[in-house]
Amino acid sequence: MVLLGQEDFNEHRQLLEKILAAVDYDLAEDAIVVLLKPGEKLAIRNFGQEVHHLLLFGLKPSEAGLSITNKRRLVRLEQLLVVRAPSLGTIATNTDEKRKLWEILKSIFEK
Repeated sequence: MVLLGQEDFNEHRQLLEKILAAVDYDLAEDAIVVLLKPGEKLAIRNFGQEVHHLLLFGLKPSEAGLSITNKRRLVRLEQLLVVRAPSLGTIATNTDEKRKLWEILKSIFEK
């Protein structure tokens, strides 16, 4: 599952497609994408057992209904693996952030 802001998605959809393609996922076929408007929140636990990976782009864990107090970018909560990343807009212009995200995604999805 990918969770991000509506505006971030609208402006950087192609980048998200490339990020997912790098780990052999297709945005349209393999990912559940949830777009939040400013101030909107979601209870990720309502999605049940089908969600094992959550990619948060530019959102706080609390906006996904999660209580994560540490600052780590990769957090396991029971059966849910949460990847915290800056917004796609930030990743698009920051090579260091791209590298950090790629290292995390490789550690999770590398075959």
